Amino acid sequence: MNRLHGVIQAIDSHGSMSLVEIAHNGDRFCAYVVGTPQNCAYLQEGRKVDLLVKETEVSLARSPLGCISIGNCFAARVSEVWLGRLLGQVALDYRGTKVTAVVGARAIQQMALQPGEEILWLIKSTELTLAEAS
Repeated sequence: MNRLHGVIQAIDSHGSMSLVEIAHNGDRFCAYVVGTPQNCAYLQEGRKVDLLVKETEVSLARSPLGCISIGNCFAARVSEVWLGRLLGQVALDYRGTKVTAVVGARAIQQMALQPGEEILWLIKSTELTLAEAS
């Protein structure tokens, strides 16, 4: 599980859901969560939180992307590539934090990913989980 640390910057709630904006290392992440400040104590502006994302939910792309529906898109440098028969793993250096993506081996081959190059990593706002800071 990838874990980043951030601070809640804004919360927009409707019904039982909230759209939460989190600052991390100068970037802004967005996450849709079930819960509101009224029923979830850690959902408060200025509160430290952990951003959790499964390795299989991290997508990779080359720049420029154009217009897409994925709300979280950030630059990182490839640090390692492991290629299996069906799946592969790509380790990224995102501003000093390691982020790992598990993607199809064919995609890694088609993208010709190599250590040292800069790529984009993406997470849908619905796939980013928030937790109280550890």
